[in-house]
Amino acid sequence: MRVDIRDLSCFGRPARLIWSKRRWSCFEPDCDAKTWTETSQHIPSRTLLTLRAGIEVTRQVGQLARPVARVAKELGVCWWTVMDVSKASWNTPC
Repeated sequence: MRVDIRDLSCFGRPARLIWSKRRWSCFEPDCDAKTWTETSQHIPSRTLLTLRAGIEVTRQVGQLARPVARVAKELGVCWWTVMDVSKASWNTPC
């Protein structure tokens, strides 16, 4: 399974990581999972940004008050991706 993920910009250009996740399966009849894919502590499930890119987005938009559109352009993602990450951090207790 191919997963495209954005990370922090590198040399002034958006960085895209391509992760070839392996799908595992269990053929034991008593197994509840049946199939699963690899995970990483650096890439949350069902996300478009790495964890460190998400933290930096939150810092740029929240602490430094940079425009969402400019941060999105630097990362090569849409406005909604940056806004969703920023809103999610607002709901997280410090």
